[in-house]
Amino acid sequence: GVDEPALLEAVQAGETYEADWSISVSNIGRRVLHLTASPEVVDGGLLTTLQDIGRPEATRLGVPVSGAADPWSLAVANLLAGNDVGAAALELTAVGPTLRALRPATIAIAGADLGGRGSGRRLAPGRTHRLAAGDVVEFPGRASGDTGPGGWRAYLAVPGGIEAEVVLGSRSTCL
Repeated sequence: GVDEPALLEAVQAGETYEADWSISVSNIGRRVLHLTASPEVVDGGLLTTLQDIGRPEATRLGVPVSGAADPWSLAVANLLAGNDVGAAALELTAVGPTLRALRPATIAIAGADLGGRGSGRRLAPGRTHRLAAGDVVEFPGRASGDTGPGGWRAYLAVPGGIEAEVVLGSRSTCL
C-alpha cells in the first residue's frame, strides 16, 4: 500500500516516492509514472499524461470527461498490449518522454508517429516492441516541416496496463 505521510513528505521535498501500485510522485503537481516494466523516466516529454476512456458519468458533478484525446489509438495500443481497450496508457503529445528500461519489457505504440526510437532502432506505431534491459526509448516528435496527416498524439501501453488510483471511475489525468 501507500504510506501517505511518506508520500506527502516526498512530494513536498520534490523527491520521488515509489509505491507498490506502480506510480510515483515527484514535485507538486507532476507525476512521474513507473510502468509495469519499471522504466527510469529520463525526460517526461512535452505533455505526457496517463489516460483511459475517461469519466463520462462524472459530468453530472461538473467534472470534465478527460480521457484519451484519440480513443481509437488508445484502444489499438491496448489491444496490441493484450489489455482491455479502455485500460490506462501513456498519452504522448507532440514530443514524448525518454524512458530507460530497467529490465526486459514489451511496449505497444499506436497513434501519431512521433519518431519513436529504441536503442538505435525505429519504433513504429501500430506495433509491439520488445525492449532489453538498458534500452532507451525516446519520442522526439514529428520530423521538422512535417505537415502531413498523422496527428500529434501517440499512446504507449504495456501488457497488464498502468496502475494508478481510480478517481470517479477513471485513471485519466484531468488537465
